[in-house]
Amino acid sequence: MEWVRRVGRQSEANKNKIWVPNEDSRICSVHFVDGEPTEANPYPTEHMNTPSQPYSSTPKPRKKPTPRPFTEKSTSKKGIVEKSTVANDESVASDSSYPTEISFQDHDYVVPQSCETCEDCSAKDAQIRRLKQMNTKLKLEAASLKVQRSQRQFSYDNLKDDSKVQFYTGLPNRQAFDALYTYMAPNLKKIRFWRGTSALKRGIRRFISTPKKFGPDTKLSGKDLLVMTLMKLKLGLLNEDLADRFGVSTTTCSRSLTATLKLLASELKCLIFTPSEEVQRANLPRRFQNARYRKVRHIIDCTEFFIETPRNLQVKAQTWSNYKHHQTIKCLVSITPTGHFNFVSDTWGGRISDRDLTQRSGFLEILSRDDKVLADRGFPIEEDVAQQYAHLLIPPGKRGSQQMTGEQVTKTKEIANRRIFVEQAIRRLKTFRILKYELPITMLHQVDEMIQVCAALCNLQKPLVKY
Repeated sequence: MEWVRRVGRQSEANKNKIWVPNEDSRICSVHFVDGEPTEANPYPTEHMNTPSQPYSSTPKPRKKPTPRPFTEKSTSKKGIVEKSTVANDESVASDSSYPTEISFQDHDYVVPQSCETCEDCSAKDAQIRRLKQMNTKLKLEAASLKVQRSQRQFSYDNLKDDSKVQFYTGLPNRQAFDALYTYMAPNLKKIRFWRGTSALKRGIRRFISTPKKFGPDTKLSGKDLLVMTLMKLKLGLLNEDLADRFGVSTTTCSRSLTATLKLLASELKCLIFTPSEEVQRANLPRRFQNARYRKVRHIIDCTEFFIETPRNLQVKAQTWSNYKHHQTIKCLVSITPTGHFNFVSDTWGGRISDRDLTQRSGFLEILSRDDKVLADRGFPIEEDVAQQYAHLLIPPGKRGSQQMTGEQVTKTKEIANRRIFVEQAIRRLKTFRILKYELPITMLHQVDEMIQVCAALCNLQKPLVKY
């Protein structure tokens, strides 16, 4: 503290406070009488600065002091006493216990000459310089990585307008996406990523029990999880591509997609439903408003999706489609007269017939009394529909006759003119590119959830029928 008092500096942050040295502060040996602190002269007394002058590399010129009588004044709160005498040829007398006021500033040097022989000071100064250089280098690398990540990473913020939302997610606009996220947000926060069968081997009860903290620490927010899953369905991107876009590992991307897809399938299945008869009748398109087609509540058809050729011969035989001449899986879909999906079955091998699929899919159980079902000629299920007290409308065939009558041709045109909506709905379903092209075998365990989610998202779009 005596050294601090003799140095007499002011704090750079607050001029009203005294300067306090740190571990790296030094006092040059020039300021000691013996060149270093000794028992006879332990304090720095030679060439000390005035406390009121800040450091400057070029000292300002001073005017020659005018002669003045001897004064003794206590000048600072730091305990420094100034003594001045008449400026004659006499030397300035200084007390051994107080510094003399002179105009010298701090030394402009890197390593003082007197400290060159001090190994501790030299080593510490060198270490400080190395640490500063390392700190600067790390800051530059961090800034560069931050810029690269901001340029590479994809997120919800990239969906700036409705056209981008529709292209990347399949939803009509940002308002629909925000409404969907608001509905899904509570469950997205509690989502747990699938860890594989090894997690079950370590302990089924511990894995199934509700944890205090849901899920692992991840860089993906709830909106990013939703955007990434919808991009997987709409664009059919590979997991490695999505991982690079969102700045995560491929493993994290795969686990996130599996968990989020199952959650979406569970939560959005409520969008695939049959509206009440009163609601449907109030929204019937014009071509369904005549007496014959007013009670049509289901328009059904089967659709097939290409899959990768399996190695198992039995599975290969079950999935071969004579119609598509490829390995396929088939599902039954039903739409309302407005073009919204009201039933989507699970997938079966492409070898199954349309009639067998209709009987096994569970579609007949959702029929009500006096409902009318519109179908193609390849659905000979009139007896099955009649058991549910419903009616089947299919185009008449020409079996047993060489040419169709005029009445049969008119009926065929009427049914085809109204059944075309199911073809348009299936085409809209396959705008999700994950279903448009060949599915790999590794994704077959998720294909039912994919179709359910894609159909639910189609129901959020505008109706197919133009009123």
